Order: sequence, then C-alpha cells, then structure tokens
Amino acid sequence: MIHHRSGHLRRTRGFSLIELAVVLAISAAIGLALWRLLPAMRNTTVDDSPQAALIAAQQALEGYVLRTNRLPRPDSSAGSTGFEDASGVAQVGMLPYRTLGMASDPRLRYGVYRSSQAAVTLDADLAVLLDRYVPTLPEPSGVPANGLDFCVALKNGIANPSALTVGAQSIPVAYALAHRGANGTFEGLNSTAAGFELAAANRSNSYDDRVLTSGLAELFGRLNCHTRLSATEGAARDAFATFDVERSAGLYQDFRAFAVRVRTSTRDFAIAKQVIATVDLADSVAAGVTAIAIAAQTAGIGVGVVAGAVIPAGLSAAALAAATAALVLAVIALEKANDQKAAADVFRNDANTLYVAALAQARSFKRKGLLQ
Repeated sequence: MIHHRSGHLRRTRGFSLIELAVVLAISAAIGLALWRLLPAMRNTTVDDSPQAALIAAQQALEGYVLRTNRLPRPDSSAGSTGFEDASGVAQVGMLPYRTLGMASDPRLRYGVYRSSQAAVTLDADLAVLLDRYVPTLPEPSGVPANGLDFCVALKNGIANPSALTVGAQSIPVAYALAHRGANGTFEGLNSTAAGFELAAANRSNSYDDRVLTSGLAELFGRLNCHTRLSATEGAARDAFATFDVERSAGLYQDFRAFAVRVRTSTRDFAIAKQVIATVDLADSVAAGVTAIAIAAQTAGIGVGVVAGAVIPAGLSAAALAAATAALVLAVIALEKANDQKAAADVFRNDANTLYVAALAQARSFKRKGLLQ
C-alpha cells in the first residue's frame, strides 16, 4: 500500500526544475522578440506628412537620375497627367509621379534647372541627356551620353547659375519641390510662375507650405561626381601616357628592323666578297701553275717565275682570309641585330598590351557613368 502511494505522488508532482527553466527561457526569448518588433510594427503605419511626401519624391527623383542620367521634365500639362512632358521646355510644373514610378500622386510642385546652350559642352539642362563630356583619348571612345554628362551639366550650372532659383535671394538649385501644406494652397513664391520659397522660410498663418531643394553643388557631391570625373580623367591620362610609350616602342621596333636589314645586307655583301676572293685565289693558283709549266717547257724554272706565280696567289689567299673574317663579323653582327629586334618586338607587345588595357579602362569609366 505504501509503495502504491509513492508511485502516485511521483506521477502527479508537476514539472521538474529543468523543464520549468526551459519553459521560462523560451517565454523570455519570445517576450524579447515581441518587444523588439513592437517599434517596427508601430513604424509600419503610413506617414502622410508633407515632409515624408517631399523626401519620398526626392528619393524618386535621384533614383530616376541613376536610371536615366537626367532629371525628369515637369508635368506642365493642363490636366496634370502625372507624366513628364516628352519634349517640353517648361522649367516648373507638377511632379511627374507616374514617370518616376510613384504609386500615388503627392501633388507636389516641381522645378528643375534648365539652361540650354548652343555649345553642348557648356549645356546645363538637367532634364535633357546630351553628350557633354567626351574625355580626350588617343582613340574615340564611342560611348553614348550617360551620368558623367549629367555631372558636367551640374558643373556647368555651378559655373554659370542663371536658371532655377529659390527665395528672394535667387539661390540656384538643381531641383525644387513644394508641398501646399495643410490649407491645400501654394503660397508665397511657390504660387508664382517660376519661383520657390526657401526650405527654411518661416511659416505663419498665411504660409504653411513645405519646400525641399537640392543645390547644384549639393547634388554634384551627393552623386559623387567629383570622384567619378577625376577617375575618368586620370584613366584618360593613363591611356595617353601608355599610347606615347607604345608609339615610341613602335619607332624603336622599326629602327631595329631596319638594323636587321642593314646587317643582312652587310652579311650578303661579305659572302659575295668571300666568293670573289675564292675565285680570285683559284684564278691566281691556276695562272701560277700555268706560268710555271710554260717556263719549265721553254727555258726552265727560274726564281723570278716562281715568285711571279706565288705572289699573286698569296695576295688572293690574304684577300680570301680577310673576306672570311669580314663574313664572320657580319654574321655575328646580324645575330646581335636579330636579338635586339626580338627584344624590341617584346617591348612593343608589352607596351601595346598596357595601352589597350589603359584605353579600355578609360572607356569603362566613361561607360559606367554614375554606376562606376
């Protein structure tokens, strides 16, 4: 009976300390996760404040620049379609939210810096993509207009600010956005044909608009244009430097090829002289033998006859030896010239490899534009 009661107590005593500790640890982990998720869940609510609308539009505009290498034209159509005017020249209108890919119309006023110039390299129309930047390269780049051309447009605008401005002080900006505020009406300079108020303009009962602008130099810096343009210019200079080396290597290669031709001619001339000297020696020997034979048949062989036969043969033999020595020297010189030509060929090939790589690098910098 006592044994039965002890078993019953073991079966009904509840969780052990280890099991309870595991349950508490899991509960603590779940609680901590929920505590961290609550702020994020609270932030999922839609922020429809004027500042949020302006920031969303700014992000859409600068994302558009990265995609298309220009800012969109304003929507200046009578019905405000949400699309940019395809070939319009207006500088101020409504934000073309559909062109930007925005889900809804934030009803923002939008202005973009537009200053067209006859000289393309001086043009500063930020809503038009032109081939403003053509880095000087030994060979044409063949790269179409891209973000670096937009950077040059910004730089041109900085150098000659005369288009879109904000505030009574006429501060030039790359683009401007205005929200009509709680009363639903554009006020101050925001209600004029081409003006915008300063972003920091004091708000009052008669003015509650919100404005967001980006200066020309500000956008130039934010897009990292200075680094991209300087890197491209540096690569172009490298291409020119390697081009000069490659051209010098080509001239050196031509010189060594000419030297080989000269040494080859010298060797061939030495061979010809050796052949002539050999023939002369044979003729001298034959003439001497003939003279001796004739002298022996007539009056006998005298010292004078022998000397007259031997001397020409000796002279011919000396000429042959000199011709042979000259041929040896000519062959050695030709071998040296060929070695120098081979070294010049290697140098030219290496220089050309460096030049091709530097030129490709410069073209790559230009081609990548704002994505480099």
